[in-house]
Amino acid sequence: MRWAAALASVSRMRKRSHTANATFLLVATSIPVSLEAQRIQGRYDIETVREVTAFLDGADPDQIMDQLIAWKDDARRKPLILNGARQVGKTWLLKEFGSLHFENVAYVSLDNDALARGYFDPDFDTARIIASLALELDMDIEPEKTLIVLDEVQACPKAITSLKYFCENAPGYAVVAAGSLLGVSATEGTGFPVGKVNMLDLHPLSFGEFLEATGNGRFAKLVSSGDAAMIDSR
Repeated sequence: MRWAAALASVSRMRKRSHTANATFLLVATSIPVSLEAQRIQGRYDIETVREVTAFLDGADPDQIMDQLIAWKDDARRKPLILNGARQVGKTWLLKEFGSLHFENVAYVSLDNDALARGYFDPDFDTARIIASLALELDMDIEPEKTLIVLDEVQACPKAITSLKYFCENAPGYAVVAAGSLLGVSATEGTGFPVGKVNMLDLHPLSFGEFLEATGNGRFAKLVSSGDAAMIDSR
């Protein structure tokens, strides 16, 4: 589940307590994972609650889906890079988006598909790359009808560079590259397609989503209300 993966991400971030935001992470993760049998423990002033919520408040999945739909319908659409930490739901989101809003999805994960990585080695001929993907996946890849998903794209820097050529030479194809640490990987021996891509970030679970996912929607509403006296009494 997305919330469980995000909790794991937050837990890992807690260990890096030297970061500027560590105090807020420590406060947020001091809340028990299972809240069914116990209430939120500890007393937090409203400023702390607001700062924790603001820090952890990732993009709502419904809002992200709306942004993906807007990207699909944009006449000036460019290839999209969906960036985010590991295990926040990028793959699931893109497959769901493709199944709902396209006729089919051409999905490859570049971290464990050496054959697919090799498609980007000879050159950046988009027609050849698309034909190669179609052969491997045994499917038709058509403009406007197929969502092409290049997952774990940080494993293949040339695939990131290829987005420039999809933008210039094959704008009718809907191409999304998803991955982690894109900014680091893209600088290693290749060029980032500046100005040739749209960008979208998927953040970990928000504090409010955590409360909702653990069956504590009443506490989520309380935090959102900003009722300092009520929050301080819990």
